Amino acid sequence: MRRRPGPPTRSRAAEPVNRFFVYRPVFGWVIAAFIALAGVIALNSLPVEQYPNVAPPSLTLNYTYTGADAETLDRNVTSVIERN
Repeated sequence: MRRRPGPPTRSRAAEPVNRFFVYRPVFGWVIAAFIALAGVIALNSLPVEQYPNVAPPSLTLNYTYTGADAETLDRNVTSVIERN
């Protein structure tokens, strides 16, 4: 007698586990509920900061422009630096 081609055969080791949960669906739901509850508890206990302490970027420049007033310094130095 020849075998018909069909889906690949599964290992026999997984069948008792499948049968156990097929015949006891409530037990399977209870295990799933415990796993979900453990996930919610773990999620609430994770340390998460919404706004971590970060120093804002800053730049300090010292520029000497001999004989220039504030307007000339602003026009020729500060505005050029701010554009780039």
